[in-house]
Amino acid sequence: MPLGSGTRLTLTPNERTVKKFSGDTYVISCINGASDTQWFAPNGAKINDTKISRVRQQLRRGGGGIDLFLQRVTLEESGHYTCRSKATNVTFNFVVIKPITFDTSLAHQTALEQTSFMIKCTATGQSSTPKLYWKVDGKSPQGPKFKVVKDGLVVTNVTKSDAKRSYVCHAMDIDSPMPDVKSLNIMLHVARKPMEIADKSTTSEKWSVIGDWANFTCKIDSDPIPSFEWFGPSSQRLVFNDEISIINDILNGSFYSSTLQVRLSRESQFGNYVCRGGNDIGAVERTFTLRKSVKPSTPFLELERVAPQHARIRVMKYKPLPGEDSILVSNKSVHELPLLDYQVETKLAQDSVFYSAKHEPYEQGFILLQLLPGTTYHVRAALKNALGSGHFSPPIQITTTETSSSTTSPPIPDEPQRINRRPKTPKPTLCPPSLFQCTSGECLSYAAKCNSIVECQDASDEEPEMCRIALSTSSYPSNIIDATEPAPAASRSVSSQTLPKSPLYTIPSRRLFYINGPNSLSSSNLSSKLSIPPKTLPPPPPQKTVVATSPAPPSISLSSDEDEQEGEVSSASTESLGIGPNNPPTSPNITTTNETSVQVTKNSDNTTTKRTTNTLTTITKMVGVGDRGSKVVNTKTEIVITEIIEINEL
Repeated sequence: MPLGSGTRLTLTPNERTVKKFSGDTYVISCINGASDTQWFAPNGAKINDTKISRVRQQLRRGGGGIDLFLQRVTLEESGHYTCRSKATNVTFNFVVIKPITFDTSLAHQTALEQTSFMIKCTATGQSSTPKLYWKVDGKSPQGPKFKVVKDGLVVTNVTKSDAKRSYVCHAMDIDSPMPDVKSLNIMLHVARKPMEIADKSTTSEKWSVIGDWANFTCKIDSDPIPSFEWFGPSSQRLVFNDEISIINDILNGSFYSSTLQVRLSRESQFGNYVCRGGNDIGAVERTFTLRKSVKPSTPFLELERVAPQHARIRVMKYKPLPGEDSILVSNKSVHELPLLDYQVETKLAQDSVFYSAKHEPYEQGFILLQLLPGTTYHVRAALKNALGSGHFSPPIQITTTETSSSTTSPPIPDEPQRINRRPKTPKPTLCPPSLFQCTSGECLSYAAKCNSIVECQDASDEEPEMCRIALSTSSYPSNIIDATEPAPAASRSVSSQTLPKSPLYTIPSRRLFYINGPNSLSSSNLSSKLSIPPKTLPPPPPQKTVVATSPAPPSISLSSDEDEQEGEVSSASTESLGIGPNNPPTSPNITTTNETSVQVTKNSDNTTTKRTTNTLTTITKMVGVGDRGSKVVNTKTEIVITEIIEINEL
């Protein structure tokens, strides 16, 4: 018996009336049909099995029936569809309903500021006109601000804040065979004259240097979208080229920005720049003034205090003497920006690469942190302002003290504090010769000794007996020349007009490097420096021997081979010659010569090095007469060379 012969056709799903909205898809199956089972459209035409057709039929997998596919249906697909097999058939009614649709062109509407405006909403559905109702910020609109009318929602006295509200138009079609509800979100734009957005990043005065890029940013609040124009110092309209770049951007919502970038290559580019942003309602302008400035000058460093893991370093800035040519004196129109920070780098003495160092600023410099005890470092620093960092200072060498097993050196305070004296415990000398050794272990600059400020932990730098002797003898370490002289009043008054006041550094009148002592920095007038010879000790009174006294430790003693041999012979023969109390040596014959030479060198980093060499030669001759009438001559030659390297900024 053939499949489906004498059987009844059934529909799955078994619905005799099916309702669908326009655009929906529906699939129905006809079961137990024979091989000749066929679907027919409402107009009686056979439905084909073409896969690309929206309305098509397809045999079920495994046989036993045929499926009907109705895809993205329209109102024209409504009607009765029939499944027929030989003399048997089954029919269902397919109803296509028109859903609610909105006029989507009304999703964005624009109102003029300070006017009344009606927000429109139009909807259609199966019935003639669906019912509309409104929600503003999730609530029913209330007067007097809002009023619902037949064609929409009226907003009175429109302001910028009304653009931030949520407006929703709801439509309900209750007369449709299938009740339908839809909604449309409407965004209200408030057209207004652009307004400038002011913040800390949009300052009107800017500084730069030739060779750098200057950036100006103009920010405005505008609706609709604004257009931007830029004008230069000569009032010409700026366009994009190799030296000018203009970037427009949307910040957020109605906030817009325009950034002008100018590569500075000539003096005429300094001046006023104008940003103009506008729309159909109006325009707004912002003027920027670009001034010429300089990056920070090269600083000079001086070790002030050192501990096992810390070092306090004073930062000083070059200050020209009166009459000298300097960028700060010749270019009075140049604005020098205030200092913001230091860029500090260190390296171990045996290394060749500097690395960024952890530091904390204090009133006159910075404190190096996280150092290793008993380690020698090279330290350099650069000053930073809003334009960037200047050149690094000449490096100085510091050596941290060894860590004591019994005590731990406290952190270096920003300012020295008065403390109660404790019993002194002498410690081994750990400081370099150019620094003062506290009995408590710290290393300080000799300038901190007897300056009425306690900086040693045990106050040994202000010991009354030591300071009394120091004041009476003017004692200084032999490798530091006492030639400090303040700058004249005229120099100070000129510099105060051209240099900004900043707590980050102290301004000396002159910075000098001394070859005879590491880390020795002092301020003085060059003329006074050249006129003061190095301090040396006078020869001692005659002793029992005829050997001349030794020079001061930091002095460089040079003796010829002949002199050394002669001295040895005379010293060895004093006993045999009978030189003693009864036959004392004659008075010493001292000859002194002093020569000064100056060499000026221009360096590659635009600085000038002035090297002054002061050579002091002292020849001491001692003559003694022995018992046998023989003369013994002992000659001692002492040459002290002091080199002063003076670095001037160009």
